[in-house]
Amino acid sequence: MKILIKNGRVITDGKTEKKDIYIKDGIIFDDDFSGDVPEGCAVLDVCGKYVSPGFIDLHVHGGG
Repeated sequence: MKILIKNGRVITDGKTEKKDIYIKDGIIFDDDFSGDVPEGCAVLDVCGKYVSPGFIDLHVHGGG
């Protein structure tokens, strides 16, 4: 699956930048994409909203 996240405010290195992000097969393929939309790509226009990586909270109480 291919996804293009357009018009996002990407959080990197403590600052935000307007960028497009191209994701291919679940992996960020290009974090500053420009050019034509790849064939078969779903486009998600986030209209200037923040885009940041997801994190897994490893903090567990009573985990053994």
